[in-house]
Amino acid sequence: MADSPPVPDPHIVLVYNTCVVRFSPPWSALTLCRYVLVSPWINSMLYMLEIVLVVQYLQQSRTRHLFIRAGIVAMLLFDTVCTVVVCAESYYSLVQVRFDKIFTYTAVQLFSTYGTASIEQLFLCRIYYILTNNWFITLLLIALVALHLVASYVSGILLLTTGSPFGAAFLTTKIGAISCASTDVLIASVLMFTFVRMEISSAVRPSTHRLLHRLIIITFTSGVLVASCTLLVMVFLLKGNPAYLLFFNCQGRIYALTILTNFLVGPAAQASVADTQMTLPMPSVVFRNHSQSNGLRSAFNNDNPDPEEIVMISLQSLEDTPVGTPTKSRITPDP
Repeated sequence: MADSPPVPDPHIVLVYNTCVVRFSPPWSALTLCRYVLVSPWINSMLYMLEIVLVVQYLQQSRTRHLFIRAGIVAMLLFDTVCTVVVCAESYYSLVQVRFDKIFTYTAVQLFSTYGTASIEQLFLCRIYYILTNNWFITLLLIALVALHLVASYVSGILLLTTGSPFGAAFLTTKIGAISCASTDVLIASVLMFTFVRMEISSAVRPSTHRLLHRLIIITFTSGVLVASCTLLVMVFLLKGNPAYLLFFNCQGRIYALTILTNFLVGPAAQASVADTQMTLPMPSVVFRNHSQSNGLRSAFNNDNPDPEEIVMISLQSLEDTPVGTPTKSRITPDP
């Protein structure tokens, strides 16, 4: 008697039958399970790194604005919720084989991920406004942040109410992802343009040039990194490729790590400048403002800026030092 054909594992069949709602052939059930299993591990590693950086940042920023500290804590809370949901989705899908709340998990991920993204983008918008006092561009960037946040939250609400990822839910997901990536690129571009303008018009010391170069690279690459992650999520989702899980489940952590890295880059930048000695409460961008009403804009409008006007560049204190706040410093001139 011929051997009977092997019976497929019911776990694999059930996972495939459910995931086919989001993914299309030719992806095998085993491939889907691998992505569902691997993505929580990657997400958890990034989340633990985020916790370390948040603790380090808060320990170094006890005198900083409550607004900034609250934003950092809010990002950590969003990412904590998202990490718990990612792990729960993997556990219930592969171990308990329960899929009744799969769209609830996705909706919560949308809420938390784009909440973190919006906080990161608003931080960078505030940096841009402090540098330029340009209300028009700042409000335009904030409007784009609000657009992708509303679209993503509407998508999550539709998932919860309709129980289907198609139709209006998928349309709003696309709008949210594309507008989020566009906002990332625009914010990175205007900040990079601002730093280049600072270098051309105001940077006199070689040490200032080196620090500005560092910030230009960090700002641009950070914007490209988060925008690329968002676009990869959308491209893989449109193609029905389960690899989108690797990026979607970690997207919020990438945003948080980007802004935390920018905030913490100040000490590293300061240590790399051997010919600049400075005593500051924290590494910072310090503009010597003889008139507080002119703010930081005076650094750009002055055709012949005072060589002492720009002391040092660092996104960390640029974010935390209000316009016109006097800062004590001790400068050793460049040779």
